[in-house]
Amino acid sequence: THIVVTPSDFVITASRDGQLKFWKKLQTGIEFIKHFKAHLAPFSGMAASPDGGLLGTASSDKGLKVFDVLSFDMINWIKLDFTPGVCEWVSGSQAARAVLAVADATAPEIR
Repeated sequence: THIVVTPSDFVITASRDGQLKFWKKLQTGIEFIKHFKAHLAPFSGMAASPDGGLLGTASSDKGLKVFDVLSFDMINWIKLDFTPGVCEWVSGSQAARAVLAVADATAPEIR
């Protein structure tokens, strides 16, 4: 349901069954790297940070997860008190702190 290509040459795919897959772009194709059962429900959003080092995912399971793209590890898992919609990194590549904005799927709010 979602696909992101990072400046760090990774392709990340997400499917409606909560599966997240990391792929590395090569000169002649792509190579499978790692698989996560990231969410228990469909993805509602997925975004890579401007430098391609972080990936944020949101799901109707009320989970928000952050992955380190270069090490292929989940580094943060936040259980939300609202159903998230889309997400996007709002801090620039030179920012001291990465900030991920998440839309509320049931209200006109960005959190």
